Amino acid sequence: MGQDDELRLRRPLSEAGDTTWKYQLLRDVISNYSKIHEVPENTTKQHVGPVLLEKFIDIFDMVKLLPQYDPECVVESEFPLPMEQMGQNHGIVVYQTTIPDAVSLPANIDIELYGDRVYVMTEDGDVRLVQETALIKHFQ
Repeated sequence: MGQDDELRLRRPLSEAGDTTWKYQLLRDVISNYSKIHEVPENTTKQHVGPVLLEKFIDIFDMVKLLPQYDPECVVESEFPLPMEQMGQNHGIVVYQTTIPDAVSLPANIDIELYGDRVYVMTEDGDVRLVQETALIKHFQ
């Protein structure tokens, strides 16, 4: 089972908004302490088939262009801020930093307290995916 599947199994709602077995367990526990309302049945989903995607813009180029269109989209901070503190309640946030030349590569990176998933990308195209919610994730 892939990491995506493992992560989905731990969620009370699926990405499509359907309740899962975990939702039912939570609902059963909560119903012992509080009155709860009925939940609509899960809906039937429709298969749409393959979707062709074409690269439109490199994310590094996009980050350079965005301030021209929306200067307020750039937030500078000594430390990364949660997306909600930046007025972003959904979507993605790109955190960008410059690693000093004095750091020898490959370098270790500690990422603390993130709530969904993190992609670590370098300008030379190296991409690492940190999948699970974690308090501290350490990788090289």
